[in-house]
Amino acid sequence: MAWSWVRVSTGTSPKLRKCIGDDTSAAQFEKCVGSVVGARGAEVHVRFEPDGGWARVLFKWETDEERLAVLEDLEAEDEQVLLSASEMDERRAS
Repeated sequence: MAWSWVRVSTGTSPKLRKCIGDDTSAAQFEKCVGSVVGARGAEVHVRFEPDGGWARVLFKWETDEERLAVLEDLEAEDEQVLLSASEMDERRAS
């Protein structure tokens, strides 16, 4: 299990646009990201860049297939994979 930290446009992903509809508030965007990512069973956190055009999304994933599906659904950019201390130690031990 790992986390990905990605950059997501607040207005490009078709899945997000469909969910957001006419409510372009940050709260609605956050709700829709949670809906899209949460549908795959992933834990998610959203923070916005000050210009409002981009958000940073942190989500937990179990498999590469799940991770890639979330990246595609959000049309995410600039992915950074993050590991916990125990995950790092497991990798070092193998």
